[in-house]
Amino acid sequence: MTYNAAISACEKAARADDALRLFAHLQQHGPARGVFPDTITYNATISACEKANRSGGVDRLLDDGITEGIFRPSLGFSAGQNMLDLHENAILMSSPPSRRPAGVHPAVARAIFDRLLRQGVIDRATLFVVGQHGQGSLLATIEANMREQGWNPVHPHDAQGRPNKGCLVTATASAGADGTPVGRTPVPVPDGATVTGGHALQVPSPDTQAQRVQPMPGVRSAGDPAGSGSGGANTSSWTDVARRAPAGRK
Repeated sequence: MTYNAAISACEKAARADDALRLFAHLQQHGPARGVFPDTITYNATISACEKANRSGGVDRLLDDGITEGIFRPSLGFSAGQNMLDLHENAILMSSPPSRRPAGVHPAVARAIFDRLLRQGVIDRATLFVVGQHGQGSLLATIEANMREQGWNPVHPHDAQGRPNKGCLVTATASAGADGTPVGRTPVPVPDGATVTGGHALQVPSPDTQAQRVQPMPGVRSAGDPAGSGSGGANTSSWTDVARRAPAGRK
């Protein structure tokens, strides 16, 4: 709790270097006392890096979170459905059981979106499942990310023409005035709603391995033995990263 409160304070004060130092200190000294980073730790540290435009730090944190069992290797993406589910139960390894799970922290959602976009995993045909949480903060985050790519986000419609406000798709050139693509067949999506589009949307198992998410070079993801694939031993620890960071304000 103390580490999380201190890192959150650094995030709010835009002191990313101090947040990273505390994160590194926790990883170095916490295990001896049975203290480990949790979801709140990663949320706050990722948000601090994002505010400071530290994309490399964000990628390290995502990879580290996968290795440490905080994030699922798929990061919520299902290749079979070309669907990115940004609910906690699709992204976190140990999310609380719930019939209506919450969405992930907006900073984590942005980090995942940017990472998968750079890797060519998501595209304008991807369905984004955002739910309706936190006064629409997650929805607004993904809408903004889509618009930055020149994609026009719309809510898909069911067979009765009702919008599914928990999902976003990119309007197609053949879309009608209400954003409903012309000539498409509604198919089921989570929570019993329907979406207009060409996706075969059975809800994937959170543990599905059908995903195209690649680890960052030099970072070993969970399930990727050292020396195999594009991973390998981690060549730069968080302690090293923090040591190289500027001293910042005290």
